[in-house]
Amino acid sequence: MTIAVDHSVGSSKLDFELERTAMSAGFEVLRSGPEALKSELERARRRSGSKRSYFTTDMGEFYTWLKDTKEDSAAVDLRACVQDFVRENYPLETGVKVLGTEISTPKLITLERVRELHGVGEVRVQGILVHLRGQNASDLSNMKDVSHEDLAAVLDFWSGLQNIKSTTTQLNIHPVQVKALIRQNVLEAHRFGTSLRYLSSSSVQTLLTRLEGLRVASPARHRLPLKEFSRKSRVPLARVVSDWVAGRLTGVSRDPKVDGLAGMLIDQAEALEKQERAFSGDLPLLDAAARLKMNVISIRRLWDGGFLNQISVRNPDTQNYRCYITEESIQAFAGSYVTLGQRAEQFEIAAIHLGPALD
Repeated sequence: MTIAVDHSVGSSKLDFELERTAMSAGFEVLRSGPEALKSELERARRRSGSKRSYFTTDMGEFYTWLKDTKEDSAAVDLRACVQDFVRENYPLETGVKVLGTEISTPKLITLERVRELHGVGEVRVQGILVHLRGQNASDLSNMKDVSHEDLAAVLDFWSGLQNIKSTTTQLNIHPVQVKALIRQNVLEAHRFGTSLRYLSSSSVQTLLTRLEGLRVASPARHRLPLKEFSRKSRVPLARVVSDWVAGRLTGVSRDPKVDGLAGMLIDQAEALEKQERAFSGDLPLLDAAARLKMNVISIRRLWDGGFLNQISVRNPDTQNYRCYITEESIQAFAGSYVTLGQRAEQFEIAAIHLGPALD
């Protein structure tokens, strides 16, 4: 009936000629063997207009007829073929019955059910599969079900990831510095269809293991904690860690009383090439202050006075809102004014001395 007439037409509405036409069309498919039947069932599945198709609906009266052949030995192979097709192509709950036979090992599970059971959402499952298979995201954009085999691979990969917040705690540094370590390729991170990033737990553990291997020491005048060394040398913290990992920094030890990377001690004899910070786009308050060579309090006063504009944006990694000074207002301010800190840097003197001199 689906092949020769119309899926929505019931058998009671067929006249003699249409009934014979439908019978002949169905018989020709069955005569061609199991694969021909499965191909026809697949076409019926794809023709389904509903967003979530179900086998009893897709097969219609054919399935209803098959249910009545339970005692007919001539239909055994036919029923087995349909049961196999359903198991391979429709998401099923374990134990559901298809034509009276319980399906103990269904192949597919819905992404909605995956979220309920494992807490991994649809976009994340699709994104991880795209990564594992090396496919384009568009290839799986319409995916609604996943095989149990693929799901096992997804969950295994997901179990080896962690978010930026937990990594920040482990490494005892700021989230911005974790992101900088990602950019320096010290830590491995992935995105799965969203702006959120997840780090490979193994890359974090490798870094911590390397840290544990450093000789134990105590802070001294010539041996500075990582953050202090970074500030005094004007070399970004992530760059110091990256150079240490790459073997370019050897005068490194650790303070056992301080957890994570914050416990690293750097010999002041270590000379690293200084880098001027590059600023672009809307800037957090600290970066805006560094860009204009002033402190955050001064940035807030300029904002209060209408010289700078501020926006509030949600951080995709932490979901918290953060304030940014717009790039446009910074450029407009810099086009009309020079700050005391900028002028002091040009004259190579301290701003605290330049101020009174200008007064």
